Amino acid sequence: MHEGRVVLQTELDTLKERHLRLRVPASAADQLVGRVPGEVARRALPDGALSLVVVRDEGIAWPALVTAPGVHADVLSLEDLFVEVAE
Repeated sequence: MHEGRVVLQTELDTLKERHLRLRVPASAADQLVGRVPGEVARRALPDGALSLVVVRDEGIAWPALVTAPGVHADVLSLEDLFVEVAE
């Protein structure tokens, strides 16, 4: 975002490949200390879980949290990514 407008510096497919929304269950959310590598947005959910948006650089692996037990990862559409990051 820049001056209220979305600024993209990459192709849509690349953008989608590099961003994930993680739903971290309450039991795991309680154990998180500080920011997750690549974290760009964090939102607490009513059930105590966390919704995190993470980004990775090209050629870099996702943070270990992505494959942790109980964590659910979703690829975001451009609209979902905007909503998650702009809130």
